Amino acid sequence: MYQSSNRKQDEQKFNYQIIDKYFGVGWTKVYIEKLCKFYSNFLNTKFTMIRHSNIYGPHDKFDLEKSHVLGATISKVMKAEKEITIWGRGNEIRDFLYISDLTRFVELVIRKQKKKYEIYNCGSETGIKILDLAKLIIKITGRSIKIKKNVTAPTIKFNLVVDCKKAKKEIGWKSKVSLSEGIKKTLIWWKKNKFK
Repeated sequence: MYQSSNRKQDEQKFNYQIIDKYFGVGWTKVYIEKLCKFYSNFLNTKFTMIRHSNIYGPHDKFDLEKSHVLGATISKVMKAEKEITIWGRGNEIRDFLYISDLTRFVELVIRKQKKKYEIYNCGSETGIKILDLAKLIIKITGRSIKIKKNVTAPTIKFNLVVDCKKAKKEIGWKSKVSLSEGIKKTLIWWKKNKFK
């Protein structure tokens, strides 16, 4: 939802360029950050703003009408007979974080955050092109699926990988679940619980 011309997005240098598609929810999040900052000045409450990358894993949305790119691509690959279609050329880079890494991040913040108000980025810090993501999912599933590009479909043409150096320094953060491992875990859940 936040546009970045740079490959990595640092929470300290964020310039609030909100993509039109996410205008409402994007500015609502900015407002909540500012509101929490305001209340942290006189309340005895700790506030943490977590700007996380794309979360995925079990219980994700896999419905093609509602899901994000990783969940949608898993469903496409698992249901396809011969080919899947990705929107655009697939050159956009995204950062994906497995759900257990996010919950572990929250635990770290609760235990280690010292100030009453902090903004932290939380991501894998590893970007992957959408086309390469589709290829990786196909490879992990072992299916013989071809990829077709719909270059006229709407896409959000920017790259985003979050920079977590502040969280590394202050709370000892580092993601543990690789994208390949996370996709494998997600596929196990998908097969058992979703679309047999």
